[in-house]
Amino acid sequence: GRDRCGDKELILEMIRSRAAGGMASGRRSLAEALAISEDRVKRALEQLKKEGVVQIHKGRRGVTLSEGNSEE
Repeated sequence: GRDRCGDKELILEMIRSRAAGGMASGRRSLAEALAISEDRVKRALEQLKKEGVVQIHKGRRGVTLSEGNSEE
């Protein structure tokens, strides 16, 4: 959809800032932090994963930035 790129950018920034603060990011915490639906977060994360920007882990680790993607 038309807003998918925006979601990806927002989510990536949020993951970065949370990671910088030593916080894990999961679908629910990202959705709450950005006030968007978990479904939108899930779709954006799947795109980011395909692009190799993030890694999605089961359990508490949640979503992490792939090596080399902590800085643009």
